[in-house]
Amino acid sequence: MPHRRALCGPASRRRRLLPAVIGSVLAFVGAIALAPTALGQQSSSTAAPSTTALVIGGGSSPSTTSTSSPPPADDATTETTEATDETEAVPLPVAGGSSFPAETVASVPPTGAEAPLALGAVYKVTGSSDDNPTIAVQFREPFELPTDAEYRVSVLVGNPTARRMRSSMIVTDGDLTSRVEIGDGASFEQLTPVPPPTFDPSGLAALTVPVVEAPAGGALWVEVVYGDGLAISPYYSLDAVLGRSSDGKVASSPFGRVATADGGPSDETATMPPGPRLTVVNQSIILESTTPTATELLGRPVTSATDVIVIAPDFADDAARTAEIRVDRTTGTITLLDGLTTPPEDRSDASQTWIVEGLPADPSAPGRVVFDLSAVLDALGVTSDAAGPALGLRREFVLSDGANVTADAVLATTSWFAANAVVESTAPPISSVAGAETTSSSSTPSWLTPALIAAGVALVLVLLSVVVMLRRRKADADAADVLGAMAAEVEEQRRTREHRAVGADGEPLPTGELPPTTVRTGELPVVPEHEPRVVVDAADTEAAGLTIVTVEDLQSARPDDAAPAIDAPIAIFDEQASAEPAPVTAAEPAVTPAEPAADREPPAAPPRAPSGGDRRFAALDSELDELLGRLGALDDDQTGGGQADGPA
Repeated sequence: MPHRRALCGPASRRRRLLPAVIGSVLAFVGAIALAPTALGQQSSSTAAPSTTALVIGGGSSPSTTSTSSPPPADDATTETTEATDETEAVPLPVAGGSSFPAETVASVPPTGAEAPLALGAVYKVTGSSDDNPTIAVQFREPFELPTDAEYRVSVLVGNPTARRMRSSMIVTDGDLTSRVEIGDGASFEQLTPVPPPTFDPSGLAALTVPVVEAPAGGALWVEVVYGDGLAISPYYSLDAVLGRSSDGKVASSPFGRVATADGGPSDETATMPPGPRLTVVNQSIILESTTPTATELLGRPVTSATDVIVIAPDFADDAARTAEIRVDRTTGTITLLDGLTTPPEDRSDASQTWIVEGLPADPSAPGRVVFDLSAVLDALGVTSDAAGPALGLRREFVLSDGANVTADAVLATTSWFAANAVVESTAPPISSVAGAETTSSSSTPSWLTPALIAAGVALVLVLLSVVVMLRRRKADADAADVLGAMAAEVEEQRRTREHRAVGADGEPLPTGELPPTTVRTGELPVVPEHEPRVVVDAADTEAAGLTIVTVEDLQSARPDDAAPAIDAPIAIFDEQASAEPAPVTAAEPAVTPAEPAADREPPAAPPRAPSGGDRRFAALDSELDELLGRLGALDDDQTGGGQADGPA
């Protein structure tokens, strides 16, 4: 019954599922609405992600990937112009001390130069702008500004082999001025000035550097010019100096300084190939590389490659004295070198329990190396606190001609790693060290709790919606089964009522349904046997001059057989007819009357003539058809049309 099943059709189910769908949508909308608030708490410690352009080989090849500093734009120029109107000097950070002045610091290796050329460290002043940060240049010794010659301190950003931007503090006759220029190193054109720099006799200068206008390259370095003297710092990763990271990993510099085989300076600058990155997660030091170690640099084969994890316990002496974990990518050896002592000592014990996961079978292949920070610090005799230690990554290469290429490190404190690192499920759990409880608590982002609460509420609402949906579907299925059973029962009753046999008076016959009649083409109908309701006495039949012909006699007749001799009128009684005998219509005999059938033996069948037997059989067949037709009409009148499949 299709009209009943439509009650549980797809449209009805859609109407029932609509509240569940609306509930799920509202749950997710609520979670999304809370997400900006939660994520906004992270903006103070995490800046936009960036990438560093790296080109294999040397020279001034263009960058193959986008830099973290966008090209100059009109709105950026406007901001710089407005900054020119500011009269207040850039705030000067506190110099010296053992604590790190910033969470990321680029330490300059000692060169033995005298002040005012002895550079110590470079870092971003905390709280300054990301687009126009204040960069502090720390010198190793205090000094007064020179008056006998022009003195210039410049912070450069870009590509040291191509275009770069430089922001300078220029001292002429004791007067401080600022200048921002862009060029290729040989010539520069001046850009919009920035606020005047500041200087402290303790040996600290602070300059505003509009990195938003810097060309591609991704490097930051410092140049100091004093008369005929020149001091150049190593090249550092701009992102690392600014503390910009989306996943709490620091990389070495995208450019390397080159020294000759005898240790002298070289005019070459190496563009570094992609290398590993360093992070600290769950008190694990993880050095991970996604590319094989380079086998060629500056057009020469690489004979040795080493990744150096630099560990500075504090900022004393501008973090010049450090310990190192040296991972040799050529030989596969790992060494813990203590540079805090004089001379440096090898702390690599035989057990090397501080190594959690070593190099793969091929040390130059991509992969990762994991160290236990607690065990490393114990081996070095260093105590961890909230401000330190700081770790960075340096890469060293030796070329076939003996030249050395170094990509220097930027140190990041453990507190910076804790605030920015993404917890990796693959990082092995490491036992905590002294002060690790404070670090662990700070490693949980402040936005995580509200985000988890929102996700939990959304999950609960979704689960409730699913439960309601399943229960309603089950109810629909049960209702459909009940309606289907009721429809089948009604249909069965209707079918039984239509096919039930009734008598002449319209009442159902006691025998119930009549059995179907089977008819075979070319033969007489086969009537099922039943108990006769009309009993015919043979004596009465003979007295009336009738001959009884049975159904078997009629069924045994075939067109090819001789017609039976019939001496008297034929009377056929229907077993299902009424108790009253049916009127008998006498038919004219087709043959000459003979003796009664009971007193004579059947004569032998005469030879079949070409046409006589056929004519007699045709006459008999015609009479039988007429009798059968009359019997069918009589049966219809007596049963009242109750037999739907035809006359019985």
